[in-house]
Amino acid sequence: LLHRLLKTPAPKKGVPRAMILVPARELAMQVAEAIHKYAKKTTLTVVPLYGGAPMDQQIRALRRGVDIVVGTPGRLGDLLDRGVLVLNEIKTVVLDEADEMLNMGFKDDIEFILKNTPNRQSTWLFSATMPAEIRQVSKRYMDKPFEITIGKANSGSANIDHHYYATQHHNRYEVLK
Repeated sequence: LLHRLLKTPAPKKGVPRAMILVPARELAMQVAEAIHKYAKKTTLTVVPLYGGAPMDQQIRALRRGVDIVVGTPGRLGDLLDRGVLVLNEIKTVVLDEADEMLNMGFKDDIEFILKNTPNRQSTWLFSATMPAEIRQVSKRYMDKPFEITIGKANSGSANIDHHYYATQHHNRYEVLK
């Protein structure tokens, strides 16, 4: 993503060109921090946008200008509704942990956000599982999607032993220790 952004000049300075949606604020902070480190010797900027943080600070960060927005669907939707977040120049959208976002009830938010990225050229979807809802989103918002599967479905690691212990409810913590 960083390589793509660096080789393509920004049509408008300070307007987001890439957006990464994540299910939780902790992941938004983690992803934004990683991008900040990777882009340290570049001019690219990133801002995390998530609930539970003062919205006015996030709005000021957006107004200062940013290349990459990392955020949770709820907060991104709120900022879109307020007209603060403009997604017209977004070329790449990343849906990270898409299955988790759907499990958390963000389907409508994701659809709203994707509908508001009219100039999107590519959508990257990362998911540990591929339930029907994810496939529907990929068909609706991705052009010629293809799936890369790593590992076998429902397989455990060969070097892990599984054990089962029956205990009474009031003894469970002692047994776990």
